[in-house]
Amino acid sequence: EVYDFLADFSAEELQKFDQLAVFDHESTETNLQTITRLVHQKYRHKKKPRGALALNAEKIAQDREVDCYGYTIALSQVLAQKDIDHKIAYGNGHSFVVADVNSDLFILDALVPEISGLLQPQNICHRHCYEDNVFSLDMISHINQVSFGQQAVNPQDILLAQRWTHFRKNQDRFGSGGRESYIVQTKNSSIIVRSYQPESGITALYAYDQYKASVYNDRLPEAYYLSKVLENYYPNLDIRNKPQVTEKLITRLGKLGLDTLASLTIDRTAHARELEQTIAQQIWRSDQYRKIYVQNKGKEWAKEKATNILSSLLLNATLTTGQKIAIKGKLIYLAKL
Repeated sequence: EVYDFLADFSAEELQKFDQLAVFDHESTETNLQTITRLVHQKYRHKKKPRGALALNAEKIAQDREVDCYGYTIALSQVLAQKDIDHKIAYGNGHSFVVADVNSDLFILDALVPEISGLLQPQNICHRHCYEDNVFSLDMISHINQVSFGQQAVNPQDILLAQRWTHFRKNQDRFGSGGRESYIVQTKNSSIIVRSYQPESGITALYAYDQYKASVYNDRLPEAYYLSKVLENYYPNLDIRNKPQVTEKLITRLGKLGLDTLASLTIDRTAHARELEQTIAQQIWRSDQYRKIYVQNKGKEWAKEKATNILSSLLLNATLTTGQKIAIKGKLIYLAKL
């Protein structure tokens, strides 16, 4: 059940949004920031415990408590009603909105409105990435820029409180070579973001929320079904974030002897995350089959599958020397099991 956040706003508040949804060169950023702050003020932030639904319509109506998913959907519904072009974005465990107004992009975060503002071109890989719905964001630079001139906002405090905004060490910026973080460490802190048209973004957030809750509450049939739904919507693409919920599902399916379902879940998730276009998802895929074999040494098929995936990767002519060494090391380890 999709919660109707618009129903929470009075006629006067909706009229205020109408007044703000008029953009010229001078007022665009300020008006978008004001809309975002008004949505922020309507709800209270509450991080849900593991296994609880973040998007529980009954609880939202009763308590007006939401996390970033709820804030994002509420803001998206307001912007959609005012015909403001935007996408729902997800990066490093956090959701927010990116608006496209007068050929400029704006990050809008109703949970953390202080970081809302114009997205400078140097802080996104390039415009084409945004249009392709997978892009990198330099949130450290963005937060420093939007904080400039706001006396009450300390960018360092925001970065400390909002750990999702950056990594201390990670891979190269998306699109600049696809090297793996565990092979070549760099100091680029950009996050990898997947974006969606509003309706698809709402579907993705609801499905991902329900997926996590079903896994942690051992509702395996529901979790497996949702893993199929998420093949087209999976939000967490960054290779630095392991799909821990999915790994938990795979482990439980394997322990129950549901090998076909475990295998399909592995392959489906790797395919869903391959939008980032690196070898990381195939490495992860091989690792999951290896874990199934380690659970039960009788499952030689899983060891063979893990080995074949890595052997196929070695045929890739674009691999770096470091990548080849890492893959060969994994093959040697597999052979010794």
